[in-house]
Amino acid sequence: MDTVAPTLANLPDPKAAYEELDAALRSFDPIELLAQLTLTFLFVPEDEFQSDGSDVVKWSRYIEFVAGQTHCQERARFTDTKPTGQDLMKVEELLEKYFHAVQMHMLVNDVSENSEDAEVRRLLNTMKAYAMLVRGDAYPHQTLQFARELYTPHDEWFKANLGFTIDEAIQIAEAIPTEYAKRALAAKEPAFERGTKGADDYVSSGQAAPEEHEHIQTSLACQYYFGDSANLLAFTDIELAAFSGVPVEVCRSFLKRMSQEFGFRNPDFPQTFSDGLTAPWDYNTLKERPLTKRGERYWYFAPPTLKAALFATFFFDLFGDKEYRPVFAKSRGSYVETKVAEFLRRVFPEDAVLMNPLYPNGEELADVLVMHDRKIIIVQCKAKSLTHLSHIGADIEKVKSDLKAGVEDAFTQGARARDHLRGSSPAEMLLGPTIYAIDMDQVNAIYIVNVTLSAFQHLTTRFANLPAIGLFKNKDYPWSLSLGALDLITDLLPTPSHFIHYMTRRLEVEKTSFAMDGDEMDLLAFHLTRGLVFDEEEANNINALGIAGFSSAIDKYVFERFDRGKPSAAPSSPMPGRFAELIRDIERLGADYATDCAIALLDLSYKARHDLMEAIAACKQRTSTDGKTHDLSVMISSRKRGISFLSIGKEAKQDLGELASAWSLFKLDKEHCDEWVTLGWHDGSDRTVDAACFVAQVKRGDE
Repeated sequence: MDTVAPTLANLPDPKAAYEELDAALRSFDPIELLAQLTLTFLFVPEDEFQSDGSDVVKWSRYIEFVAGQTHCQERARFTDTKPTGQDLMKVEELLEKYFHAVQMHMLVNDVSENSEDAEVRRLLNTMKAYAMLVRGDAYPHQTLQFARELYTPHDEWFKANLGFTIDEAIQIAEAIPTEYAKRALAAKEPAFERGTKGADDYVSSGQAAPEEHEHIQTSLACQYYFGDSANLLAFTDIELAAFSGVPVEVCRSFLKRMSQEFGFRNPDFPQTFSDGLTAPWDYNTLKERPLTKRGERYWYFAPPTLKAALFATFFFDLFGDKEYRPVFAKSRGSYVETKVAEFLRRVFPEDAVLMNPLYPNGEELADVLVMHDRKIIIVQCKAKSLTHLSHIGADIEKVKSDLKAGVEDAFTQGARARDHLRGSSPAEMLLGPTIYAIDMDQVNAIYIVNVTLSAFQHLTTRFANLPAIGLFKNKDYPWSLSLGALDLITDLLPTPSHFIHYMTRRLEVEKTSFAMDGDEMDLLAFHLTRGLVFDEEEANNINALGIAGFSSAIDKYVFERFDRGKPSAAPSSPMPGRFAELIRDIERLGADYATDCAIALLDLSYKARHDLMEAIAACKQRTSTDGKTHDLSVMISSRKRGISFLSIGKEAKQDLGELASAWSLFKLDKEHCDEWVTLGWHDGSDRTVDAACFVAQVKRGDE
């Protein structure tokens, strides 16, 4: 049987599918339609985790789209008809048909031409797909936390210009879903009772057979419950004040700023939802005004738009005040730097994380600098987000401009600082009035990290994917991530060796020969699962690696710990017995380059970790039996690295640290390796390791 390759000509037409959907939506009262969709598809048990592939996540996107599409139109375009259950099924069918048509159009358009701009088109289509399917740049708990911390210093401005503080706004935003859940639960029993009575009446009057009772009961209960959705979800300003605990005048100010009536359009986007080819990415006014107003009543249809709006909307209000803008801009930049330092101090000793060190001439060297165990991390922060046109993949020049301002400029600053530090030994910097001299001959790695306030989609997870953008032409890249990603990474990798190990692996992703599609949490989850490392043979057999959605274990951990407030085991790399303890004890030694020793062990696969721990246990047992010194050594050819373990008896006269150092130098020379790690243990010690030594052929400062 012959097959026909898909072309734009033989695929469903997105414009026709959109017109069909639009006609169906206009045949109902939009409040009744949105209320029923929300109550039907988004009300689930609050302790039930929803993965990216769940129907709840899909319907959150669909309802957000339907709400945006209907709100920008005049109320007169709609009828007063209440939708039935069958109507909702038809709407779902049309939404599926439309989104499928759009996605297929993008897919075929992506490969249909072999023109010079094909690379640019693929990149923009990838961004469109992300914008169409992925909601939010951070986890919900982070969104509210960042909003509270970012805007609280400006409470006086908020009160004077908006009529409420950010704390009051958050209190209201958290109260509405809670109230909705209470109402939904309270309405179920009366609806069921009415359904039971109605079924009883049908059977007793002979209009239905007894065996039909259960079906009729269920149908009527659903009709009573979902048919009253618009009333169930409606609230007034007075009711909002009552269930939120916020004064009614404050609630009115909040509702004035955060609600819209049908027909509202942002003047910067006057043509939204007028073209079926662009509608999925059109500016949705729910992003700034997520509440709906009709008469004296209000509704909230599209979670989690309200929490996201609390973080994003007020930025434009503050920046719109030209006199206040410099105050907010300075505060915003300082906030990102302060949070970065706070997160990094979860991992590194407090005095190892330095804020705003300066060049000797007084210019800023870095926003944050970490100096730990002969390693330096230069962090440059940017309070930058993707603009709307970049986010939706509408303009390649906007994408280039945003990446330059948010990432490349930060990297240029970081590279300059790196060059300064490498340029002399000792290298000097200022902290306050004090000049610090750094012995760069002892530094074996310098990393450049770029942290942005908001996420940059998949753009920053592998810069080698972006030749069309023209950044980093010398293939020297930073590790670029969002503030929210850094928060989770420092939560899940809370020790220096684990953090630096992941950072090193992330940078090595840029050296792979294949494209990679996934965000930072996907990469972190992949790293925890299988190490984020690809040998040469494996890499040569891969054209592209798609790991988008790989972060479900992290997503569930965040949901249980932060959204539900329950104890939850953090996702972690699989480790055989006492391996995690071994890493911990190595770091606690405080020896020079102990971090390198720990990283060498973390580089091992699970099987190699298991085999090493068994060999170490056997080595210790031999020493405990005969009191003599025993050793073992393993080679990791792919890394040109060796690892040794020495166990010495209780009566041994040698200094264990000196013995480990001498052994490392001996093995490094004998085996012609680039690096050698030696661990040492005293018989009778209750620790897994008592000494650690790392030596390398490379000259310090060259890495």
